[in-house]
Amino acid sequence: MDFVLIAHSMGGLLCRALVEDPDLQSAGVEAVAFLGTPHQGSYLSAYRSVLDLRDNIQGGFTAKALLDTWRDGFGEAGHDLWPGSEFLQGLAKRPRNPKVRYLNLLGNQAPFSRESLDKLSTNAKALLEKRTLGRLFLPKAMEALSDLRELETRKGDCAVAIVRGHLEGVPEKILPLDHAGLVKLKGFLSPRQSPDSHPAWQQLLRFLRQ
Repeated sequence: MDFVLIAHSMGGLLCRALVEDPDLQSAGVEAVAFLGTPHQGSYLSAYRSVLDLRDNIQGGFTAKALLDTWRDGFGEAGHDLWPGSEFLQGLAKRPRNPKVRYLNLLGNQAPFSRESLDKLSTNAKALLEKRTLGRLFLPKAMEALSDLRELETRKGDCAVAIVRGHLEGVPEKILPLDHAGLVKLKGFLSPRQSPDSHPAWQQLLRFLRQ
């Protein structure tokens, strides 16, 4: 029996690790579709644990909030998703599996203009430079803040930048959806979709029928 893998976000990298690693058993996988997968990394990945901590503080460190964070993970893979990481460089060296069909779906519904992001970068730099600890993080922070296409309108989906979602040799579609909207009827910014006309789901149906 042949299988089709459909993966969202980092799940797509795990699927590549399966079907493109000659030492792993990938027999039976006929096709793989990626939705919002950061094949070249994401500068937002390193902030996952910080956002979890913020949410817990705001929520009063309730048992439910902490349990939800534990179930969802603490962002342990954030360093692997940073552009240029050892993990991503290893994946990039692997050729596509000639026995597998691929599809890559990316979204472009991010909320901010380039001007807004430039202002954010300037303000963050000024804030970090005032503190000794902030100056230690400044080089890494500025690397991310100066190139946050993940959040730039028409250039990212709020989590993955289009330019960092490209995968060489794979058919690609850019859709008017954000990161969550690629797999849900309603995303963070994307309007509610009908199951019968959802842009990503329609692309997946065509892909599965090939």
